[in-house]
Amino acid sequence: MSTSGTARNADKPEERPRKLWEKLLKGISSAVELRIVTIVGDLPLTGDFCRPEVTIQPNTSNAIVTSINLIEGDITSAAPESMWSPDRAVVREFHQAQIDRGGEIVERNIRLVSELGSALAKAIGELRSLESSDS
Repeated sequence: MSTSGTARNADKPEERPRKLWEKLLKGISSAVELRIVTIVGDLPLTGDFCRPEVTIQPNTSNAIVTSINLIEGDITSAAPESMWSPDRAVVREFHQAQIDRGGEIVERNIRLVSELGSALAKAIGELRSLESSDS
């Protein structure tokens, strides 16, 4: 009788905390920056309605990019001179609206995470209370 299966390359127990820590640090570092990019022009669009994929061509000169460091509060924006012409005002206004909306989303998410943390702390406290009353 023979058996077949797929061999799994399981992490060594001592490597798991390091990988978890690396993933956590990567998540935190990516959560530090809010980046808003507004590009005007024809861009290849693939994917589906729920998950569109846009391919940004190198040297895109019709773009406004804003990066906000959420920890330090630094805001950096870059735009080519052509984006400052009067006929591009609607693009600049749209980009600013996206920045404002991004700030609202960040505020809401921070509030939700805080509420989740409070609820989790309360639940842990209640579990500890139940455990100590059972003793």
